[in-house]
Amino acid sequence: MLDQPQSLSFDVATRTVDFGEADASTLGLTPSTRYLDIGWDLDGVCSRDAATSSCAKPSWANAEIYDGPRGQDNAVGALLASVAAATYGTLLVGAQVNLTASSGQATSLFRVSGYNGGAIDPEVTVALYAGTAPEDEGGEKRAPRWDGEDVWRAFDTWLVPETDPSTLTSKYADTRAFVSGNVLVARFERLGIAAGELLHASLVATIERDDEGRFYLAKATIAGRQSVDQVLSALRLSRDPLSGEPICVDSPNYPMFKRLACA
Repeated sequence: MLDQPQSLSFDVATRTVDFGEADASTLGLTPSTRYLDIGWDLDGVCSRDAATSSCAKPSWANAEIYDGPRGQDNAVGALLASVAAATYGTLLVGAQVNLTASSGQATSLFRVSGYNGGAIDPEVTVALYAGTAPEDEGGEKRAPRWDGEDVWRAFDTWLVPETDPSTLTSKYADTRAFVSGNVLVARFERLGIAAGELLHASLVATIERDDEGRFYLAKATIAGRQSVDQVLSALRLSRDPLSGEPICVDSPNYPMFKRLACA
């Protein structure tokens, strides 16, 4: 009798993100180019100048953003690096996102299911959620310990409506993801993020085990396309260092951010 393959599932919470917006040595005080090494080639073109760019831009969007050494397309990283430099390192979006996760306010959650536990699996399911930590007796968020025992509650926005709450069916799932050489690859037509949705997104991550044998994801990269309108709308989640107010269309730095976002 042949052994039946295992069918395992495991959940992971995102601890930190890195947009490449700042170098550790400068903390955003000078423009970073680390973002050029982050991401994937999304358009099949290696843009080195305006002539080789695959993007059609309005005439007023005159900031130039080029691809990384392997054709990586990371316009968001370029935008955030410029914002960090323009605000003398006082506006680091990656640091804000990481603080939100470490305080238990919110983070991205992934569920890998139907996994055989091996280095190669031709078909697994990967689902994305966003969630928050529960509150303690005093009404304060319980900061995660990142020990594999943290509890997170998924936001309804990421769930298929009118389904059994116990199933936690995500709107964003790839039922034909796969594992090759311990590397997980998943693709999504749409992928929900705090700033809207990514289109034609991909997730690539290494599956590793901790000291207790539990699976987790490491060195993950998520890439996709997002509309400029959503990118500009997401600026309201940050504060303008000149005014201290959320970045809106009447903020002092908004024209600069808009020009960079549409580059």
